[in-house]
Amino acid sequence: MPGMLDTLLNVEIPDSARGSLAGLQLAIEQVIDSWSGERARAYRRWAGIGDSGGTAVIVQAMVLGNRGGDSGVGVATVAKGCVRGEWLQGEQGDVLMTGAASPASLGELALSLPATHRELSRMSRRLEEELGEAVEVEFTVEEGRLFLLQVRAVEAEADPRPPLVEEGSRGGEGVLLSGVPASPGIASGTATASLGDSGEGGPVVLVRESTAPADVPAMLESVAVVTARGGFTSHAAVICREAGIPCVVGCGAGALALLDRQVTVNGSTGDIAGGRA
Repeated sequence: MPGMLDTLLNVEIPDSARGSLAGLQLAIEQVIDSWSGERARAYRRWAGIGDSGGTAVIVQAMVLGNRGGDSGVGVATVAKGCVRGEWLQGEQGDVLMTGAASPASLGELALSLPATHRELSRMSRRLEEELGEAVEVEFTVEEGRLFLLQVRAVEAEADPRPPLVEEGSRGGEGVLLSGVPASPGIASGTATASLGDSGEGGPVVLVRESTAPADVPAMLESVAVVTARGGFTSHAAVICREAGIPCVVGCGAGALALLDRQVTVNGSTGDIAGGRA
């Protein structure tokens, strides 16, 4: 259930042992309670998952990506030895994952911190070799030191790498704007900021600056999702790929000008055209 349960960051631990057990126990309980939250229940209904299961909680110490220019966060994917991904300098992971800022490619990491980029590439390829399948790696760089936070296998049938769109393949006839193609597929509907704003009762395309966990129920009821900010590993992108919903992210401020229009979203090319397909 990616992104469906609460994640608590920056939990301060008091000096006293008793106090530490209590700022921590409350945090654990909140994460467990989120199993019954609206977005988790909406996802289970959509995916046909029963409510009788449960969840586990991972507790880990944080490293911080906002400690200057030699710090940051990112996600790398490696398939057949080719490493691609996104990098956000001087920020923590929540900024990258929510799509509050649009990241750069790993090429920027190679330019600013070449030794760190080489280490990330080496470790990512080693993980792919040892696991025998393509992997996605979440990482933080704290003052030049690389930390791998999470590694997960990705579907071998699908190319897990951020798609590359050839120069000149965008901006065709009728295209209103383009962004990062984050989840493949084509869908048409009325662009709206919330499901209640569409008076037609037909299919809707959810358009936001960025999405957050509370938006999951609306996302699952939309035929496509468009965001003004964010990258290939933002919240909107990850949830839409999991749900099979076409998605284009990082479209810029022009995304909000789509509201109330009939649009067609091409999550494979990153183009958004006027009217229906």
